[in-house]
Amino acid sequence: MAGHSKIMEYIAKCDDAHKLEIMIKNARKQGGGGKVEEAAFRKLVSLVPGVKPGFLKHEFWTMVHAFEHLLSEENGKPLDLAVPGRRWHEMA
Repeated sequence: MAGHSKIMEYIAKCDDAHKLEIMIKNARKQGGGGKVEEAAFRKLVSLVPGVKPGFLKHEFWTMVHAFEHLLSEENGKPLDLAVPGRRWHEMA
C-alpha cells in the first residue's frame, strides 16, 4: 500500500501530460485502472496552460480537454475540438 500512496503523490505533483497518459495506460494494463487511473486522468485534464485553477475558464477548458481525451481514446486517433489550425490551449 505504501507504493500506491507514492504513485498518488507522484501524480499530484506531475505536470507532464505524456507521463500522465503513460500512467493511465499502465494502470489499465495492471488490473483495469481504478484509483490510479482516475487520479492520473483527472490530473491530465486539469492541465490547462495559461489559465489559473478555480476560475470558470479553467473549468471550461478542463471539460473540453476531458471530452477530447475520451473521444480520442474511443476513436483511436487524436481529436482537437478547437478551431481548425489552432490548439485549444492557445485560445485559453
